[in-house]
Amino acid sequence: MSQENPLTPDQIDPYDYHATEGWFTRLLWHSAGADAQLLQRCPESDRVKYQGIGGVVLTTGVLAFISGSYAFYSVFGPRRRSPPRQSTRGRCGRRSRRAPSGRRSSTTSTA
Repeated sequence: MSQENPLTPDQIDPYDYHATEGWFTRLLWHSAGADAQLLQRCPESDRVKYQGIGGVVLTTGVLAFISGSYAFYSVFGPRRRSPPRQSTRGRCGRRSRRAPSGRRSSTTSTA
């Protein structure tokens, strides 16, 4: 009986399990909650899927940070002066000397 060499996993499975990923890919995997060591042994389609999920989570986090920062700036930021209310004043921009509803005001003087 002749002994045949068994097939190695590289001959059975055509995927490249020894691909090196960059720091951004690992960041996206971490954002998606996936295990980087496990994904290195998975097919490329799973790697890309978790990169996409991580990208969505990371983008949502960045937009939430920007939105929250603007909200805090709006609430606690520097106060702006409100424009003067000229519609409640008289024609010349001064207060009217006549008291409302025909009554005399104690601050007006009679001549």
